[in-house]
Parts: sequence; structure tokens; C-alpha cells
Amino acid sequence: MESYSHNFAHFITDLEFRDIPGEVVEKCKTHLLDTLGICFVASTMDYSRMIYQYIKEQSGDGSCTLIGFSGKSSPAYAAFLNASLVHGLDFDDTHSGAIVHASTTIAPVGLALGEVKGISGRDLIAAMVAGYEVAIRVGLAAPGEFHKRGFHATPICGIFGAAGTAGKILGLTSDQIAHAMGLCGSQASGIQEFLNDGSWNKKIHPAWAAHGALVNVELARLGFIGAERVFEGRFGLYSTHVGTENWNGEELARNLNSDWETLNISLKPYPCCHFNHAFIDGALHLKEKHRIRPDDISAIECLISEPQSHIVCEPIEVKRNPATVYGVLFSLPFCVAMALVRGKPGRKDFFNMDIHDEEVLDLSRKVSYGLDPDSDYPHHFPGVVKIRLKNGELVEYRERFNRGCPENPMSKEEVVEKFLDNAGDVLNKGKAEELIEKISHLEKIPTITALTELCRVER
Repeated sequence: MESYSHNFAHFITDLEFRDIPGEVVEKCKTHLLDTLGICFVASTMDYSRMIYQYIKEQSGDGSCTLIGFSGKSSPAYAAFLNASLVHGLDFDDTHSGAIVHASTTIAPVGLALGEVKGISGRDLIAAMVAGYEVAIRVGLAAPGEFHKRGFHATPICGIFGAAGTAGKILGLTSDQIAHAMGLCGSQASGIQEFLNDGSWNKKIHPAWAAHGALVNVELARLGFIGAERVFEGRFGLYSTHVGTENWNGEELARNLNSDWETLNISLKPYPCCHFNHAFIDGALHLKEKHRIRPDDISAIECLISEPQSHIVCEPIEVKRNPATVYGVLFSLPFCVAMALVRGKPGRKDFFNMDIHDEEVLDLSRKVSYGLDPDSDYPHHFPGVVKIRLKNGELVEYRERFNRGCPENPMSKEEVVEKFLDNAGDVLNKGKAEELIEKISHLEKIPTITALTELCRVER
């Protein structure tokens, strides 16, 4: 039987732009626009300037755009920085079923390598879709299993998708792509200890995946040999990371080129863990419907699936009083309290928040959680919010579909508004609108340098 990596490799080499349905093309463009907007606002943050400084010290100049900055670097280092920009604010897209942030490894690799090679917009779309379909299926083969063991699925799955994107752009043979994936298995990593202290490890998880994918693809191009059975082998990805009984190989090969998982990637309306979103919207719904004020509340209970609770609810005392702003992004109690106190949160509410706000903390301490027996996680990230008022009344709301998912999508206007808001700190409106226009007609652009040039910003 042919290995799963070879099966992926044949799909990647055979895929042509003309094979991709129009709705998938449009979806890819939407996510590229969303991704670039996030990069721009992230480029203003302290963490990104640290990475930028390191990269300039280590690699000097190169041919690839560092989004939101004026300098350039090599493809591998540009992909490193840009991937950290996409993911570092936790504002980037997610495939719910796979529990994988899709664009953060795929887009940076496609843009960096595509800029060097001068590929067309059509070729960028084909390479990105190839990467999406691979990364998502690696997650779908073991939904939720990586997280159960303390792993972060995005870099683990994303490195394989990013290798597919890079291999497609470079025109590698299927054997070379399979070898690259075999090498990627040794760098498929990311642990979730950051959840306990709000540290920054997660910001660079996909950066290492994007960087490693490019290194491994280039090595494979030169003839370097990677593990043949990197997914299904005795010491392959699933045996080592989730256990031999906890994955389904059929998902890796299921209907490639006919079932487009790219269509099932969700966008984020809020810059925080996707698991919190349904609860934020549920709290806002109850606040508006019942005209609830923070002083009216005696207790709040959130019903959530057991696997999700480990990420955003435990340990509960830490989540009620997060130690860092980044820690807030993974705190269900604090996010719900913030929504009830401040109303619908925008990105600046998250990025400029006061984690010592006593009004929010007082309400956060009233948040408890229970397990939701009706949750369909990981297919969706639903949430139930129950608020007990001081007058004894109990009000509750179930949000079945997290906003931004295919069943509850953000409108095109909302996506453009999010992009303009995120890009506005860095780009003038004219340049931002030019980027929107370029991406809306991406398949007609003869070389993506017309796009990447707009992403460089003089500081």
C-alpha cells in the first residue's frame, strides 16, 4: 500500500488551478485578506519587533517581504516572522473539526516562496489550497487527540500543509514532496504549557512549522531522504503523538480533490481562543435581551465540552485572574466577564486591556463551568451561558455555532471591516483598499510581487 505521504504528494503535484471550484477560490482569497490584516496589526506589537530584530541580526537582507516592516529576509526567515504575525494575537482562522489554525503556516510560506519565484496569483491560490487540504486532514485524522495530550495541533499539522504549499510552488516531484513530509515529522511539535502562565511560546509555534517546512522542502529538493511512513509508521506521527488506536487513516486520504475542507475553515470575530467565542456572544445576547448590569449578577455558569475546559477553564482560579494579557485570550471567565462589563469587545479591548480591572475581575470570580452533554465539539465550538441574577431569576442562552463558522458565517462586509480595522494602524486607507482590490482579483495577477510590495511598510 502506498504511504499516506505519497498519497498527499500525488494530490499536490496533480492539483491545478482549473481543478479548484470557484467557491474554494473565493474562500482562499477571503482568508488571505483576513490573514494580511492580522499581520499588519501584529507588526506593531512588542513581540513581533523582537522577532524582526533577531531576524535582521541573523539573516540580513533577502528577497522576501516582512509584512508590516520595511526590510526583507530569506524565505525561511520571512515565513518565520510572518507566521508569528498571523498567529501571535490569536485572531486567525481555524478549522473547527481539525482544531487547526489553517492560514498561519500556509499563507506565510506561499507568500515568501511565491515572491522569490515570482509566481502568479493563480499559482498562489493552488499552492495554498493544496496546503490547507493537507494540514486540515492531518488534524481530522485525530480530532482533539493532540490537545488531549498537551500538544498544539496547529504546528504539528501545519508543517505538513506548509511543505505541500512549498513543494507545489517549487514544482517538486511527488517523491520529493513525500520525502519533505517525512522530514517534517521530526519537527512536528508544539506543547501547551503556555496555558498555565500566559507565556508567549504559542506565538512562534507556527513560525517554527513554516520555517521547518521550507528547510525540509529545500533539503528534499537536493535529494535528502525523509521517513517513508511518517504518518502511519511504527514510530510515526500518530503512534508517537496520540497512540496507535486514536487516529483514523481513512481521513488522510478521504476524497482529496472532491471534498474541499478549505470551505470549512472558520474566521474569528474576536482576538482570543476560538473556544471562548460562543460564550462571549451568549453573554452579549443575555446582556442585551434582559438589560443585565454587572451589579445584577450573582453567579455565571458556562457549559462547555470536557476537552475544551482544559484549555480555557482550568485551573479555574488562574483563569479567573489571568497573569498576563496573553493569558486572558485563553480565559473563558475573564472574556465572559469583560463582555458583560464592557459590551461587545473589539480588538483594542483585548490588546489594550487592564488585566487588573477590578470590575471585570469581580465578575470573573463569579464564573464557574460545567460540562455540556449536548456539545458536538470538535465539529463546532458551541457554548451555554447561564446567569443567575440577584433577584433569583435564571436566564440562559445556547450558542450552537461559533460565529465565523460555515453555519454562522461572517459576512463579506464584516471581513473587509475587520481587515480595514486591523490594517489601519499601519496602512493608509488608500493602500489598504488597493490590497483589497488586488486580492479580490488575485487569480488575474501575473505575479504576486504586485501584492507583496503593498505589504512592506516604512517605519
